[in-house]
Amino acid sequence: MDRHSIVWLCIPLAFPLLVVVGWLIAKVTTAFAKSRVAWIASALVLPHFASKLMDGIYDAVLAGKYAYAAQLAGALLLVIAGLSSLLNTRR
Repeated sequence: MDRHSIVWLCIPLAFPLLVVVGWLIAKVTTAFAKSRVAWIASALVLPHFASKLMDGIYDAVLAGKYAYAAQLAGALLLVIAGLSSLLNTRR
């Protein structure tokens, strides 16, 4: 029995595991969305993450690591989008 046949034997076990993990992630996300305390905690923690990301972008640009700085900038945009949706800044 070679290595590849063992992989094929594990695939039927892996698929239900992936479905269950996806279902659990959906349940946790739904519970988080319904929790008022979690939203308040997110609104307090996300600015801290944004500050750390801006520091990282500054350090990466000074070190000449522009690809890493772009990656951090993408993460910063996601944090800003999260804050915007949490705080309902649209008028």
